[in-house]
Amino acid sequence: MSQVQVLSPLPKTLRKEDSIKSEELIAAWIRYHQQSKPQNDDPDFAAWEKLNDLIHERPSQAFNLVEQIISKTEDKRVLGSMGAGPLEDLLVSHGEQFVDKVLDNARQDEKWRFVLGCVWINSANNATVKDKISNAIKRYFPNGTP
Repeated sequence: MSQVQVLSPLPKTLRKEDSIKSEELIAAWIRYHQQSKPQNDDPDFAAWEKLNDLIHERPSQAFNLVEQIISKTEDKRVLGSMGAGPLEDLLVSHGEQFVDKVLDNARQDEKWRFVLGCVWINSANNATVKDKISNAIKRYFPNGTP
């Protein structure tokens, strides 16, 4: 398991609508997903909420944070959560905008391939996006997902 820069947990008084610095959000998101059973009352859950909001309100900023989170961890639990969570949500909601970049990243980086393998894209609005993701997953994981 990779070591992540240790920042103090987000304060218990933090609300998802509060401003969170990117580095704090990234560290908190990673910490939250390193847990075997993360709880919604964990102060780091605010990072999950904030990233989830950004996916819908500012998808480019959310994608940038996704890229940073993936680059800062080797933890399979965190990477799997990224694929089955924020990346999947971005591809379902904004697939046309991000699918080619995601596939380029997966071609170049093993962690991105793993994260992509954790995406379940059946609810994509765009058939082309769904087909691109499905074909890439089949190519990288011919015996199934990671």
